[in-house]
Formats: sequence, C-alpha cells, structure tokens
Amino acid sequence: MDPEVYDRADREAAEDWLVWSAITTDRERARLDRLTEMTALDVLPGLREVVDAFPDDFIDLDRFAVLRSPMEELGGLTVIQWLLLGGDRHTVASLITSLGYGP
Repeated sequence: MDPEVYDRADREAAEDWLVWSAITTDRERARLDRLTEMTALDVLPGLREVVDAFPDDFIDLDRFAVLRSPMEELGGLTVIQWLLLGGDRHTVASLITSLGYGP
C-alpha cells in the first residue's frame, strides 16, 4: 500500500504501537509511563533554562525556528543537538538572550 495514504495521526499511531509492542516487562512499561507524564522541558537537560532565556517578544514559532536551526557558535549544531550531546546550557542561554538585541 502506498505510504502516502496515511496521514500524520496514522503514522504516529503506528510508531506508538511499535514502541509499546517492543516493551516486554512491567518495569519497562512503568518507566515509559513515567516518561509520558513529563514534558520536553523535563526530558532534555537545560531546555527549560534555554526557553526561559528567549526575549519576551518571541512567539513559539520563533522559538522553534531558533531551536532547530544550526548555529555557527555551536559548531554548526542546533540548540537541541547541542543540549542532547551534553553541551553547556549557559552558552546557549547566553546566545538566546542576545537574540533580542540588534547589532
């Protein structure tokens, strides 16, 4: 069947099924249940501090674009990649804070 006939919700449901079907123990189920109760701000170390550093006039779409765009100051990594690799959250927060100021 052509994969294009499935919409995003269908793909997400299939991915969820794959994850849950791979779980074989009650301990694994309990651990995954705890993760579902957390937000991305809690799962990714430093993300809460970085998001709080955005200037007040940045809307969510602006924040998303910045978090997903490679930054030269981070060695060409995105903010998300930088944090996932254990990069210093203060470095990123400082860069984010400076976005509110013109040249």
